[in-house]
Amino acid sequence: MRPVRALLPLLVGALALSGLPAPPAGAGVVEASWTDTSDGVAVNGTYTPIVGDFLGGPAGQLDDIIWYAPGAATDHIWRTGEVDDATFTSQVLAPGVSGTYTPIVGDFAGNLRDDILWYAPGAAADSLWISDGTTFTSRAVSISGTYTPVVLDDLAGYDDIVWAPPGGGSGSIWVFHGTGHVSRSITAPAGSRPLAGRFNDGSCADLFWYVPGAGADEAWYINCNGIVGATAAPAVFGTYEPVVAEGVVDGTNDGILWFHDGGPSTYWEGDEVGTWKTDVYDNDVDGTAVAAGVWVHLRSDGGEPDELLRAPGHPDFGALVPSGTDPLAAQLEPVVGRFLLNGNPVDDILWYAPGATAERLFHYISLK
Repeated sequence: MRPVRALLPLLVGALALSGLPAPPAGAGVVEASWTDTSDGVAVNGTYTPIVGDFLGGPAGQLDDIIWYAPGAATDHIWRTGEVDDATFTSQVLAPGVSGTYTPIVGDFAGNLRDDILWYAPGAAADSLWISDGTTFTSRAVSISGTYTPVVLDDLAGYDDIVWAPPGGGSGSIWVFHGTGHVSRSITAPAGSRPLAGRFNDGSCADLFWYVPGAGADEAWYINCNGIVGATAAPAVFGTYEPVVAEGVVDGTNDGILWFHDGGPSTYWEGDEVGTWKTDVYDNDVDGTAVAAGVWVHLRSDGGEPDELLRAPGHPDFGALVPSGTDPLAAQLEPVVGRFLLNGNPVDDILWYAPGATAERLFHYISLK
């Protein structure tokens, strides 16, 4: 689900005492651009977090978190409430997963609920869980290979999956429809890494094949039937950590931040086919970039403060220091999703620490 989101302080319930994920309880909105409400957040375990609009309500608005424990361990789901009250409930995930997979999330049934394709690289069995908002139903699928999967988001219908071969070569696009999917063959550029986003007008995502260094990059403009139309050859010429950020609320296209650790970074906003609007951002952050709706959170690994970079489509393009936040521990991993609405196209970030380390929960509150 493409997010928009905002706030929650938390209580540790009885589940935390038994070592299971304990959900947070709601609280009032704090008027700040970005706030850290980490009191009592406790996952208490080592999981792979999976975010999507699975079983909570209402459809198409709030995200849940599945805490998936690869192997035979018990999995859990934090469900958002029936109303926008910033609360979760926790329950054992049914059916169980019982295996080691790469989960791929998207609305493959076209019903505004997110589904999960449990992909096991190689020859192991795969399965697709379809959500109806109340429960999951499972059906067998077969990929039979090792790929880097990327989801093509479709705001108007069914999401699709690109099966990109590591380093380029023969792959495919699975185009989903009412009863299953069709597979379309593709050949990815040599040495490329796929980035998905709406880089052109329309409701369906496109692909940018990034080749680090001086290799030849390619942009593919794809329709909602998974057919590649126009292509272009933009030149990045460099080694970056690219992050796709959503277009702003007025409907502009998605963009790519070509993040350079501790130095100038460039933001490319998709324009018409084959063209980009660009802005240079002289960031001071040594660290990593995390997409959060129309923002990119620049997480510092050093002594400088974190920064928030707003997309160029906003009038105050540039960086803000997140208010009320302390430096993040190195072991914290970002879990990004829409956990409370307030009309802003911005995700929340739960900074998850595997094991017993305390979590941190960041909420964006208001656009300024």
